[in-house]
Amino acid sequence: MTGEITDKAPQTTWYSLESEVVLLRLSSCTNGLKMNAAHERLIDDGPNRLTPSKLLSRA
Repeated sequence: MTGEITDKAPQTTWYSLESEVVLLRLSSCTNGLKMNAAHERLIDDGPNRLTPSKLLSRA
């Protein structure tokens, strides 16, 4: 133990949780988010976009 303080929270292993638990933790349901909740998350977290990856050459 180094005694260092980090700002990283432990990663959640979502794949190991029951689906009902995941929905509760994400404040969601099987029908998805209500429009106002989706709008709030968009404002808080930004759009759901993936960073484009570099193409590998086909040699």
